[in-house]
Amino acid sequence: MTLATSYLGEALTRGGVYAAARRVRFLIRKHGLKFDTVVFTGYSGALVGPVVAAQTRKSMVIIRKEKENTHSAYPVEGEHDVHRFIIVDDFVAGGGTVERILKAMRERRPGSVCVAIVCYSTFNTNRRWDRGFTDFGLEARRIPVYRPDRRVAANQTPYKEA
Repeated sequence: MTLATSYLGEALTRGGVYAAARRVRFLIRKHGLKFDTVVFTGYSGALVGPVVAAQTRKSMVIIRKEKENTHSAYPVEGEHDVHRFIIVDDFVAGGGTVERILKAMRERRPGSVCVAIVCYSTFNTNRRWDRGFTDFGLEARRIPVYRPDRRVAANQTPYKEA
């Protein structure tokens, strides 16, 4: 038995992190994403973001959450020479996390461009975003969001390596 929140449960099962990373890499290949850095934040991003960065041989940047004891004085850590990046996270609901990441990258890595948001969770949030509505700001609305097919059961890994 795995004790976890419903949306993180799949990533916390045996092999779940690698299954989630496979889903992200599948979406990267499917959509032909060209990027040099994987950006993530929080526990859900830190579960899969570093694995995806290592497996795709890309740099990574972590955006620390404000007002959290993170054992670091730096709000942004990782690669400095960022040109094109993707955001990796479990899912997108209201867009607050995306806006926070974009703001931090704009301030700390000026000139960098977010080319996509890639979600790894098959969890059905049943929120407005799933019905095609977002609360994203103007900047984030121009960024494509890719997520796995919700019809795929959380414990299945239909995404084969190329």
